[in-house]
Amino acid sequence: GYTLPPILIRPKAGVFFDYTSKYEVGASEEICPAPVSAELTATLQAMASAAHQALGLCDYSRTDFMVGQDGQPYVLEVNTLPGMTATSLLPQEAQNVGLSFAALLDRLITLGLRKKSWMSAQC
Repeated sequence: GYTLPPILIRPKAGVFFDYTSKYEVGASEEICPAPVSAELTATLQAMASAAHQALGLCDYSRTDFMVGQDGQPYVLEVNTLPGMTATSLLPQEAQNVGLSFAALLDRLITLGLRKKSWMSAQC
């Protein structure tokens, strides 16, 4: 599989990424790629890939992490159907590696169409 670069989400008010930080325009800053070491980036990508595979997911997912003050990453959740608007996190990550929103959607649709049938889809 292929893993995209991590995004750092930094709430502008307060410490927590709460409802307001997530949904109010301008309430948080999303930085892609995250300004972290290459080692931490590789660790996050490996953990995301392992979680995706362990859950038997197909095609794409997005894994959310928190990184402790000691630098240790912790998986918060795996999003099996992440947001897919032009401003959602997954399209931002794809854009960072040169994949436009339209190209990302085309790639995902193509992957879906390669399945023989909805009920017997294999990864």
